[in-house]
Amino acid sequence: MLAPTHYPLEYHDLRLVLALVRGGSLAKAADLLGQDVSTVFRAIQRLEKALGTRLFDKPRSGYSPTPLAEALAAQAQQAEQALARARQHTLGGEQVQGCVRLTCSEAVLQALVAPALGAVLEALPGVELRLHGGPGFANLSRHEADIAVRLCQQPPQHLVGRPLATVPFVLCAHPRLLQGDGGGAPPWIALEEGPGEDPTGDWRRQHFPAARIAHSAHGLHGVAQLARAGLGRALLPRWLIEAPLQVLDEPTVACASTLWLLMRPDCRHIPAVAKVFEGLARHFTTAANH
Repeated sequence: MLAPTHYPLEYHDLRLVLALVRGGSLAKAADLLGQDVSTVFRAIQRLEKALGTRLFDKPRSGYSPTPLAEALAAQAQQAEQALARARQHTLGGEQVQGCVRLTCSEAVLQALVAPALGAVLEALPGVELRLHGGPGFANLSRHEADIAVRLCQQPPQHLVGRPLATVPFVLCAHPRLLQGDGGGAPPWIALEEGPGEDPTGDWRRQHFPAARIAHSAHGLHGVAQLARAGLGRALLPRWLIEAPLQVLDEPTVACASTLWLLMRPDCRHIPAVAKVFEGLARHFTTAANH
């Protein structure tokens, strides 16, 4: 509980706390605020001193918010949303401004998301996109991103989700692995264990229990690259099958995933995020019907 204090909280204090809750580290909070790390460090020290209480614990893993910091961050989110709505009203009409942070894997970005973003953002000239499309995933629950496009069987229930398409996987390999040179069954390339887009592991273990995993990669794009190099057979979406890979005859009907568009619930009230979410949903729905 916060002890009585005469310090008058300002909006910039709330923004500071919210950025550190979302980022979980000084570096990420500084990036969100457009400031340097030392400025953020001094600011949070001053705020804690002014309030007479800790706002964050500091374990090795980063900055962990206290209950007070979480309460202030919730108030900051409400203020942020109210400010976004007010700005939209002053701009008039459908013009929307703001920053939207979107995360997806490199494979999904290249094949599916990037082609959609051009049309969506062209209609929203006031929206700035911050894209996380590399290895690893920005985490919606930790407020590292606003929108995510994920391949998964079932997304977390606390997120706002919309299924965009069913993505079947097929078994493929380099032609030289299929020439029957007597060396036994070709080895496999697998996705590394972890969160994200892997509907293939259970299917492989069920249909090929003795499969030898020779290599692994952090994402589907990496699996495809290793398969094209002839290092093993792999399960991939058809849009990642390129020469010299050949699709094998083994049926993989049961091996499929779903492409999900996901958003944090609090983002439904932020106009820029909501508009990008709806724009992407419309794009994929239109594409699926043609």
